[in-house]
Parts: sequence; C-alpha cells; structure tokens
Amino acid sequence: MRFANAFAAALILLAGFVGTASAQDVAEEATYAGHIYVDFGTGLRYEPKGGFVTQLAGDVYNNSNPTATLAAFSSTDLVAQWGDRVTTTGIGILQENDFSFYNSSSSAGSILSANFGIALFDAVTLAPLGSYSVGPVTWGVGLLAGQFSIITVTGLGGLNINVPTTDVLIRQQVLSKTGTGTRLGIVSSNPPSIGSSAATMYINATTVGPAGYYTVTNVPNPAYRINVSQAVPVTPKSWGAIKAIYKN
Repeated sequence: MRFANAFAAALILLAGFVGTASAQDVAEEATYAGHIYVDFGTGLRYEPKGGFVTQLAGDVYNNSNPTATLAAFSSTDLVAQWGDRVTTTGIGILQENDFSFYNSSSSAGSILSANFGIALFDAVTLAPLGSYSVGPVTWGVGLLAGQFSIITVTGLGGLNINVPTTDVLIRQQVLSKTGTGTRLGIVSSNPPSIGSSAATMYINATTVGPAGYYTVTNVPNPAYRINVSQAVPVTPKSWGAIKAIYKN
C-alpha cells in the first residue's frame, strides 16, 4: 500500500521538486457537510452544532477555520497522498489534529465511511516524526458528491508524537472507504489563522505527477490544524538539575 512504502521515493523528489498541476486538474467548489470529532483513544465520534472549530490553547497551526472562500482539489487516484509544508508557532507533543476530506462534485456517488492515515515529518530532513490511522469515520446517509467535512482527531497525546521543529510536512491518505465515490481529495483555505504556509501543497497522485510540492491555482493550502502540549526536552537534564527544580 502506498501509505506504507511510497514515501521512500518522495524523499528524493522533495529535495528540489516543485511542479504545477495540469490544466485538467482544476479547483472545485465544495459544500460544507459538517465537522466530525473522533477521540483516538475511545473511538467515540460526535458532531457539534454550529460552524468550524474555534482556536484552542495549544494550537500552533490552524488552517481549518477558514476566513476565505473554500476551494477543493481531487483525484480519481483513491489512494493519493495530500499534504502541506507548514510553519508552526511552536513545538510540542501532538494532542489534536484537523484535516479535510472532500468527495468531488464529479464523483460517481457518496462516501459512507473512510479510514485515514496521517503522518508528520521534519520538512527539512524528511525524518518521520510520527503517524497514526483513524477510522472508520462515518457519514450516516453519506458524504454526497461535492461535499466535504473537517475531521478533528482528539486524544493523540498517548502516542507521544513529538513535534520538535516548526517546519513540518503533514500528509494524509485514505486507507480504505465504503460507498460509491470515485474521486476524492481535500479542501483548501487561505490564509492560515495561526502559523503560515507557502502557496504550494504536497501531492503524490497518479493523475497529477510524482511526489512533490505542486502549485494548484486557487488551492494553495490544504486545511490542517496542529495542536500540541509542552515538548519533550531536547537536552536531557541531569538528576541534580531535576532536584534543583523542586528544591524548596
């Protein structure tokens, strides 16, 4: 499966590869179908009433609470990888994560459920920082063609995914799905409300080209949110230094 082994090729391409999506791959309109929360530890799922998630303490990057018009991008490659290189405002242990999921307006049908894989990398060295899978995320009567959801995964702290850099590549992929949808993708919003990102996105899809960063007109930055707690210390402290912290 591409999620497990194709990033080895991307390690070479990403070093200097920047491309432009072809004219046949165009931005699409997207209709908001709701915000889904999934607790990673318990698997509990709920949909709060109202609009997009508000900014929370610990957010170091947020592009999932848009202030501008949304646009979507999709592919008939159902295991395509989507992502973005983002600059966060801090480091720490991953606690929560938002991403988007779009069922194209030209898709043959709805999506009933999907499992997702999310991975984070140091964007400079491409060293893996950690990954997780979540799902199945369900849509009841289905995520209809032309609709998207923002998915928030909470309870990630137990995975101890340390994000020690502010230059992060975050990548997502559909691992499996049910339903008759035939073209899937992501939703973009711009600008981020916390942190920043260049106007390119990571794509690894047979309908677009080799793994790398692409410029897609009107689709600059996929929707992501990264929330962290206090980072693991980079330099270990001696026992004497630790005792000094708690000395009366």
